[in-house]
Amino acid sequence: MHMSSVAALALMDIGILPKDDMAKQKALLTHEISHAIKDILNGMSAQEAINKMMEDDEEED
Repeated sequence: MHMSSVAALALMDIGILPKDDMAKQKALLTHEISHAIKDILNGMSAQEAINKMMEDDEEED
């Protein structure tokens, strides 16, 4: 899940995949969710992982 989203973003950046805004947003969301799942597997509660994901997203804006 993580690597497929990273690969899709990279392929969009180098022009192999079309730079479709919706596809890019889906790939970014998949990437963020994969990090939340990793956090949960490392012992964080689901709510903590979601909050962390949302905080990280706000920092990027």
